Amino acid sequence: MKTNEEFKQFFIDFLEVIERQILEIGYSYRQPKKLATAIKGLSDHFIGNEQRITPWNSKEFKAAYLAYYTPLNLWRLLHLYKTISEDIPWQNLDNVLDFGMGSGAASFALDYLLREKGISAQLNGLDQSDEALSCFKEISKSQLSQLKVSRLAEDFSNFTNVEFDFAIASYSLNELENIPEELYKSQCLLIVEPSSSEESRILMAMKEKLIDRGFRILAPCSHQTPCPMLTTKKLWCHARTPALPPSHLNKIEEHLPFKNRTLTYSYLFASRKNKAAPHETHYRVVSDPLREKGKTRWNICSDRGIETLSLLHRAQLDLDLNRGDLLELNRNSIEQKKTELRIKDLNSVSIVKKDS
Repeated sequence: MKTNEEFKQFFIDFLEVIERQILEIGYSYRQPKKLATAIKGLSDHFIGNEQRITPWNSKEFKAAYLAYYTPLNLWRLLHLYKTISEDIPWQNLDNVLDFGMGSGAASFALDYLLREKGISAQLNGLDQSDEALSCFKEISKSQLSQLKVSRLAEDFSNFTNVEFDFAIASYSLNELENIPEELYKSQCLLIVEPSSSEESRILMAMKEKLIDRGFRILAPCSHQTPCPMLTTKKLWCHARTPALPPSHLNKIEEHLPFKNRTLTYSYLFASRKNKAAPHETHYRVVSDPLREKGKTRWNICSDRGIETLSLLHRAQLDLDLNRGDLLELNRNSIEQKKTELRIKDLNSVSIVKKDS
């Protein structure tokens, strides 16, 4: 099962940093009901605003974003970086771009992983809001150690002739009609978007655009063919984090109509340099376990399309598969039963990589 222990203390400590920021504008985690009202207001704003632009000029919404949405994004990115860790060229991260960085959750999560590896890099941040960049600067005083801020700007005109080794666009491209040309020049590109059906499917369609521009998709896809989920409206590709650790956020959610025990998101990770040969026997689990009477099913994705893997409970086999796991299948020892691939013994399934 996925665990939240690895990043638990860092997450709790980060909330204390946020507490100092929101105290300056009249809010506190010690007043969860007041914060919940602000968070509900910001949520309604996002739902009613197609561009999803955060109104940083409002103290209420600024507090809501810092106290709630920034920690949630931090949790997502911590686990996403861990998931794709083997494909990130850690030793070659000289210049990092955080596009649409907001308050900097993607950068703070990356910095934490860089600490573990003892690697430093230059950080370039881009956001159209001066207030968002100001929030990032304040938080970064205690939260950045491995990323050294090179420059912060509102547009790409300040990054002339800068080649980015790793570009992150976290919850920012949904505010735009097209991917900025400058992002296509990055050696590695990580795009993170909400997990709703509509927004996930927009991201899934970006896969072919990236391939056409010379990228290889490293995750979550195990193949370079068009996304098979685009052929059906019932499925869309998204990931899930482990449960959040107990924290101030639990008290806030007592006053909210929504809860975020685990977090979902959609992502694409692509590289220009990594041209490894495709693994034709690799499959990505793209659903939570679907438990039914007598069996458990999982949707799996490969260049064959979306298929169903199943395990009868009477087989009494211990198989812990979850959304995001990467598998290798020996189809010669798997029974084809109508529309299902039925597991007969554990030798037919091996886990290449557990999702973090």
